[in-house]
Amino acid sequence: MVPFAVGGPTDILGRLIGKKMAEGLGQAVFIDNKAGGGLGSDSVAKSSPDGYTLLLSTTGTHTITPNLYAKLPYDPVKDFAPVSLVVKYINILVVNPHMPVRTVSDLIALAKAKPGEVTFGSADNGSSNHLTGEMLATMTGTRMQHVPYKGSGPALNDVIAGQITFMFDQYSTVGPNIKAGKLRTLAIASRQRHPVLPEIAERMAVLGWDPVTNTPEQFSAQIKSELAVWSDVVKKSGAKVD
Repeated sequence: MVPFAVGGPTDILGRLIGKKMAEGLGQAVFIDNKAGGGLGSDSVAKSSPDGYTLLLSTTGTHTITPNLYAKLPYDPVKDFAPVSLVVKYINILVVNPHMPVRTVSDLIALAKAKPGEVTFGSADNGSSNHLTGEMLATMTGTRMQHVPYKGSGPALNDVIAGQITFMFDQYSTVGPNIKAGKLRTLAIASRQRHPVLPEIAERMAVLGWDPVTNTPEQFSAQIKSELAVWSDVVKKSGAKVD
């Protein structure tokens, strides 16, 4: 189960994992996309606990959304059995190349000059790119308008079309558009340079992912830890469901 629309980074990763699982198991592995409002996560939480239904969860679905919504139809800790972390990634700040913005300072100046007019997209309410945008606004004392979509793909299309100002997203989706000149990179949400973006497992590395793994116990502990971290971010930013 991929809880986002086709074409986004979670979908791309899910299909890559599904292909390898099918090869290893010798049987078909189906990818089901259910985007928006926690539909995908909820359907897995309510499915039979027989090991045949897996959820490719994200920071958003399991550690941000539970802090953002007053009530969810699923419990991110009690309703799931963690298996393993799969990848680590970095969010990249991109804008339309025709925007009069070439640095983060330019973006902040624009947001201060036009309060509420600078917009940023996300894969959905509670996604990591939603809260990263909220954090930027909080840290810079600006007012920016969040625009949620049902997946990164549709949101990025609107950045490229100039319908929204900027977005944070993973290299797997923004990389090809950066290389094609359809997006401009302003910054990455990391202390280090991105390995595939020097100017600011092989297949995953090309997509900007750092393959990792851990035990179910370690993954469970990480989910609980990040729930607390994002709870603090949501409170400080005043982030709301749009």
